[in-house]
Amino acid sequence: MPGKKLYFGTNLKMYKGIRETVSYLCELEQLTADMDPENVQLFVIPSYTSLPDAIRSLRHKQILLGAQNMCWEEQGQFTGEISPLMLRELGISIIELGHSERRHIFGETNVMINRKVIAGLKSGFTVLLCIGETEEEKNWGISDETLRIQLKTGLNKADVR
Repeated sequence: MPGKKLYFGTNLKMYKGIRETVSYLCELEQLTADMDPENVQLFVIPSYTSLPDAIRSLRHKQILLGAQNMCWEEQGQFTGEISPLMLRELGISIIELGHSERRHIFGETNVMINRKVIAGLKSGFTVLLCIGETEEEKNWGISDETLRIQLKTGLNKADVR
């Protein structure tokens, strides 16, 4: 019976521009050329502005590219947001949702993240649902409850079969 494929990846956050991202990907592609794609899937999640050049820079397509966030709507009056259709058009296959910065700095709620998870799954993306507790929640001893709530609400009514 074959084993499950392991996913290894990184989020470049807002640290690398276009040239740095392309250079990073080219070097990563060279350093990992001997990895077995049957067992290991690499992914990188660069900034939105780097995505088109990042896609063009990958020669062997063994590294998947993802997006750092996504709106739950396909179109509409959502200034500054990226829709699932726009990401599909780029050829993106992985979406990272619910990252701690999105939750704590930008005020995304569990309900908002759930809407994004459902939209991502319906659009055929591999969805990476991020969960995590704050230092304060750790100190209060409620880490397990926090993570449980984030998982339950994040995956509520999501078809994850």
